[in-house]
Amino acid sequence: MEQLILRFNNQRLDPISGAYHPGNGYRAYDPQLMRFRCPDSFSPFGRGGINSYGYCAGDPINRVDPSGHFS
Repeated sequence: MEQLILRFNNQRLDPISGAYHPGNGYRAYDPQLMRFRCPDSFSPFGRGGINSYGYCAGDPINRVDPSGHFS
């Protein structure tokens, strides 16, 4: 029986890519690089804010980003 381990933002690590896919898989978070592999499509200077690689406006404890586009 495979053990399910949830880590970054209650997401499961993809064993093939080695990344987490929060936001319905829209963006991949690489734990080795400690950043997202692609920018937020609503950034820069849009609803996603000035940092295109940010997540939940820097507050993942109190905010969620279910679509992967902005918090």
